[in-house]
Amino acid sequence: MTWYRSFIVNTPVINSLVAGIRYRYFLFNLNRIDNREKEKMVDGLGIAIPPAKLRYRVHGDLESQAFLNVGKAIATNIKNQLGRCGLKLEDFQRVLDFGCGSARVLRYFITAYPDKNYTGIDIDEELIDWCKNNIDTVDWHQTPFLPPTELASSSFDFIYGISVFTHLDQEYQKAWLQELRRIIKPDGAIFLTTHGKPYLHTLELDKLQSLEFQKNEFLFIKRESGKYRLDGLPDFYQTAVQTQNQIQKAWTDNFKIIGFFEGAVNQIQDAVILKPLNVNNEQS
Repeated sequence: MTWYRSFIVNTPVINSLVAGIRYRYFLFNLNRIDNREKEKMVDGLGIAIPPAKLRYRVHGDLESQAFLNVGKAIATNIKNQLGRCGLKLEDFQRVLDFGCGSARVLRYFITAYPDKNYTGIDIDEELIDWCKNNIDTVDWHQTPFLPPTELASSSFDFIYGISVFTHLDQEYQKAWLQELRRIIKPDGAIFLTTHGKPYLHTLELDKLQSLEFQKNEFLFIKRESGKYRLDGLPDFYQTAVQTQNQIQKAWTDNFKIIGFFEGAVNQIQDAVILKPLNVNNEQS
C-alpha cells in the first residue's frame, strides 16, 4: 500500500495537477495583495517598495514588511561580518550589488552611505527595469545568465552577493567567481552567501541525496521548474548546499578566504568573505 501511494504521488500527471493548484493559489494571493496596494508605496527611507510579484521573486514572501525587515537585517549582517575581518563599509568607494534584485539590501546602503558609487546587476530584466524606474542614484545593469558582463575590469572596491551562489551549480559558480575576480580591484573584498549546515538542517534529504552530499560536500537540488514556477526565475536557478571544506577547495584558485561565518546572514546562510589573490596577496 505504501509503495502504491508513492507511485501515485510521483506520477507526472499528479505532480502537474498539484503544481497547477499551488500556482493558482499563489496568483489568488498575489491579486489580493495587489488590490490592497493600489497606490505606489515607499519605505521609511523614502525609497519605492517593489510590487508583490517582484518582492516574492527575490524574497520568497509577498508581504512588503517582511521584504523590508529582511533587507535591513542583511545589510546589518554584512556590516557586522566585515567588521570581524577588520573591514569597514566606510572604506569602500565603488560598491557592486551582485544579484541586486529589487534593491532589498542596497536601499539601506545608499541611504546610510550616500557618498559611495553604487552599481547593481541582475539577470532579471523586469527587476532591473523596476530599479531603473524607481531608484536613480544607482547604475543598474542587466547581465546574461553567464559572464562576461559589460563591467570594466578592476572597477569595484567591494562586491556583495546575497542569495546568488545559494542557487547555482558548480559550473555556474566557477564561471561567476572568475568574473568577480576580473571586476574586483586588487585590494578589494567580496562578500558572498552560501547554504551550509544551518540550511541543511531545514531539509529532508532522501538516501541518495545524503550519500551524494557526504561524498561531494556539494548538493544541487532541483525543485520547481517550468510554467508553474512561482518565482518566475529560470530553471537553472535551483538550490545549492555546500560545506566550508568544499568552498575552501573550489574557490581558492583566485581568492583567499579571509572569513567564513556559519549562519551569519539572516541566521540561515553562511557568509564567505574573499580577497583576490595577486602578487602582494599570496595564498597562505
